[in-house]
Amino acid sequence: MAPIVPLSAFDSTKAINRHYERLKDIAVINPTERNVYAFHKFKAEMLDQSQRFTAVSQRVVWQSPDIDFNNINPFVSFAQTDIRNASYQGERDQVAAIAQEYGLLFFYRSDCSYCHIQAPVLADLAQRFGIQVIPVSLDGGPIPGFANWRPDNGIARRVSAGRGIEVTPTLYLVSRRTQEAIMLGSGVMGQDDIVRRILVFKTRSVDQQFDPRLSVGRPSTQR
Repeated sequence: MAPIVPLSAFDSTKAINRHYERLKDIAVINPTERNVYAFHKFKAEMLDQSQRFTAVSQRVVWQSPDIDFNNINPFVSFAQTDIRNASYQGERDQVAAIAQEYGLLFFYRSDCSYCHIQAPVLADLAQRFGIQVIPVSLDGGPIPGFANWRPDNGIARRVSAGRGIEVTPTLYLVSRRTQEAIMLGSGVMGQDDIVRRILVFKTRSVDQQFDPRLSVGRPSTQR
């Protein structure tokens, strides 16, 4: 008879895999309802744990420029822009609701070539979704397309908990009411990627992030 042991009882992936293979062998050799159930229940727990790890990993990477692949290949997200256009109407409504309280801080340098690529993407995002974008210059220079740019007067350190902004462009989602600041990521991002990150951080828990019913998916000073 296959033992029903919760995943939390194991302290290593090797032990988990050994138990998985044992349950599989038992279920295949002696396919009683209990044995097959024990195998599939443990398999489901493994999948759930894997998805939670993936969800947390994605958030950590987005908020850590030194390990975010988007900084190595900043145009990857642009290649995905047209994949999910069909879902934009529902997303537009969600982002429009978020925009009632939150705005985007766009940290840039006037001599950063990637920032000049990011700027029109954000301008179009602001027009399409009604979210306010405030460009903050780290070198005191303007950026085309945004007359409302402002020099950094300590904003970068405040939103980054004192660390400052080293990679440009960098985006933060900031609450006008509570001043809550959420780093969305750094490096050039496509519009759909920015929208997805906003929705992940503001409308999805880690458990919901990879729920198939809720489809939304090296440090550099990029200049």
